Parts: sequence; C-alpha cells; structure tokens
Amino acid sequence: MTDIPIRDATADDHKQLSALFDDYRVFYRRESDPEAAARYMGERLANGDSRIFVADDDGTLVAFAQLYPTFSSVDLGTMWLFNDLYVDPSVRRQGVGIRMMERVEQLGRETGAAKLFLRTERINTAGQRLYETAGWQLDERFLTYQKYL
Repeated sequence: MTDIPIRDATADDHKQLSALFDDYRVFYRRESDPEAAARYMGERLANGDSRIFVADDDGTLVAFAQLYPTFSSVDLGTMWLFNDLYVDPSVRRQGVGIRMMERVEQLGRETGAAKLFLRTERINTAGQRLYETAGWQLDERFLTYQKYL
C-alpha cells in the first residue's frame, strides 16, 4: 500500500485539482472542458460548499475525493454525498483509492453524520470492487430517478 498523504484541498491546489477533475469528467464520457472544470472547482474551493480531499505525492496531486453535505429526513440527521472519486491511472491499484475511502469515512464520523452515500455507474466494476472492499453495501431497496433540465 502506498504512503501518499491524503489531505484537505486548498486554493493552492486549484490548477492540479481542476486537471484531475477534468480527467474524472472524461472518464464519465463528458467532453473535456478544462476551463469549465477550473471554474467549477474554483467555486467549490472559494465557497466551501463541498469537502475535497487530495492525495499529494510530493507536490503532485494524484487523486481527489469530493463530498457534499446534505440531510436525511428518515435518518434524522446529516449525511454526506460522496459524489466524486478519481485516482490517476499511474497510481491505481496501489492503495490510494482505499485510503481516500478511509478518509471519507473519517469525515463522516468527525461530523456526526448519520450516513455516507454514493452512486456509480453499473459498468464501473473497478469502483464497485473498491467500495465493497471498503465495507460499503449496495442498496437494492431504492431506485434512483433523475431528470435533466
């Protein structure tokens, strides 16, 4: 397992973080748009409306995780939407992903969240294996609906 440190992202990470975020979006079959990625991540960093963790390999960011706070009426508490996780291909299968998952869980515990949740594509089998290895359980009771506007 790698010993690459996981830490909170800062404004100084903006350029590298935005590049990773653009790669993440391309992974999900979106057109590369470095300017929009930089704008979006700049807003998150400036507004503090998400939590972003990065894996920092001696000044080179090689992974990020982004979460958004929300609420659960049923669970009577807060929860975190674990929306984004991306590990650069050069460091995959070296333990970076599982360490990011551990940091995400630590955030949930530190903030007293009722739960963490995430969605992933059915075809993202590598991600699914990672989530299950980290102790996450597939929710087969609920369906997800969405409507693009």
